[in-house]
Amino acid sequence: MLALWAPMVGWGQDTLSRAEGFSRKAGTLLEKSFETVGFVKGVEVQVYTIKDWMTDAVVKAVRIETEIAGQYTSTSRISVLDADEIDGLVKSVKIMQEKVFPGARNLYSEVRFKSRGGFEVGAFYDTKKKSWSAYLDFGKVGKSTVFLSVEELATFSFFLEESKKKM
Repeated sequence: MLALWAPMVGWGQDTLSRAEGFSRKAGTLLEKSFETVGFVKGVEVQVYTIKDWMTDAVVKAVRIETEIAGQYTSTSRISVLDADEIDGLVKSVKIMQEKVFPGARNLYSEVRFKSRGGFEVGAFYDTKKKSWSAYLDFGKVGKSTVFLSVEELATFSFFLEESKKKM
């Protein structure tokens, strides 16, 4: 039974970033710290540091958190981006800003960047409104999307660049 299930681990919602995997190590003393870099539309961007005191190994990542309000309660959504994913995400946002957003489309269109942990940054073109809308999707079960203006997406990208400098 395990042999059939094991190859599917890592697909879809069960995928973890490397930092999340490191932070779940058992049998060691881990310290986690969170340095806030900024907020945009209720989304907090943090530098996430995990230190293994047994081996002195340190892993840094970007932690992105928001509260999604439901009908009766709100739920925290958290995604972690590994350090090696940040440049690709920032580059993707710049391409969206410089090449994708200036162009109109005749058909509904989408662009997206997806991290190994399932976090997604993208945009879609609404042919009725004749404009682009951006979003952050935390890739978890249920409601997990924050919609952003094109300007708010630029602010989010700025916070990612600032996070990279602190890592």
